[in-house]
Amino acid sequence: MLKVSLNGWQRLWVVFSGFFLVSLVVANFPNAESIHHDDSYYERLSPEAKAQIAPEDDIDAQRIRMPNKHVIMVRKDVKVGRLTPLLVEYASLIDRLLLKSRIQSVGVSVGIWIAVSTSIYCVGFLIGWIRRGFKTNKTYNLSLSIHANSSLVFILLNS
Repeated sequence: MLKVSLNGWQRLWVVFSGFFLVSLVVANFPNAESIHHDDSYYERLSPEAKAQIAPEDDIDAQRIRMPNKHVIMVRKDVKVGRLTPLLVEYASLIDRLLLKSRIQSVGVSVGIWIAVSTSIYCVGFLIGWIRRGFKTNKTYNLSLSIHANSSLVFILLNS
């Protein structure tokens, strides 16, 4: 069994890195509102769903707000419900785009986390390496012989 021994600074780095990763993922995790509507989404719908879209100038059209805050204009003769093909297909499209966006966001967050955490660890390692270079482990063996002139001893001790 592999036994890992971490000093206090390394443990602090591990805890900081963990919190940093979680906060990055949570802060950048997209929701349905972050998927902005594009007219090309309508082109991806089936012919049956496209037939349920009302013209833009239809004042009697039913306005349905989708999870991404886009308002779809549905013809007034269409019974709107949970199984309306237009709404089901559009919501499904938004869900697929949201999943792709979330995977991408987590990947970017992990990349940022690796770069920042590695940089912090390297800087800490270099600072420790520099500090160790200034510490002296040399022991000086100072032997004094007392001479009749005590001023010489005083000079040797102060130098």
